[in-house]
Amino acid sequence: MTIQADIKVIGIKQALKDLNKINPKLRRQITKDYAKIVKPVTDAAVQAVPDIAPISGWESGWTFASGHNVVPAAGWNGIKAQRLIKPKISTRRVKTFRGNLENLGTFRVVWTGMANTVYDIAGRKSRGSVRQRSRVGSHGRKVGTVGGPTMIAVLRGRYGAASRTIWDSYEKNKDKVSDEMQDLVDNLLKGTFK
Repeated sequence: MTIQADIKVIGIKQALKDLNKINPKLRRQITKDYAKIVKPVTDAAVQAVPDIAPISGWESGWTFASGHNVVPAAGWNGIKAQRLIKPKISTRRVKTFRGNLENLGTFRVVWTGMANTVYDIAGRKSRGSVRQRSRVGSHGRKVGTVGGPTMIAVLRGRYGAASRTIWDSYEKNKDKVSDEMQDLVDNLLKGTFK
């Protein structure tokens, strides 16, 4: 006699969605537990954020030609920047956009704000050479400025290589966080909670 069993693999995002339908209070508790687990990461990231403007041009506003503010008119505010570092849980479904998968991560620590992102990762993809051209000018040739490479060089010299805040903070705390996250995920998928 053959025994047949159906195996259904449920991912962590789906488990969180299902738990929210069944027991929203327990789902909120998982969010609180996650925030406690990554507290060493968020605390280290907050400590890594400079109180004063990281570079002189950020002491006052920085606005794109389109009118979008990168740095508010009042300038860099370290206290406000620190408040934007938060643990997040995403249950958004994974999708493909322009050939790339999006929304893969479930558990993450984010630092919102364009200036914060620029500070944290500027120079990660390139050294910002002057030869690097970003757009096509009215004459049909690619043009760029020396501002980008200068900004990257100053940030790198003062605060180290990108990522300067979030990833560095995770690397310093990854062993403890990974062990505790494994327990959290195992308990979630098994349906056993502490």
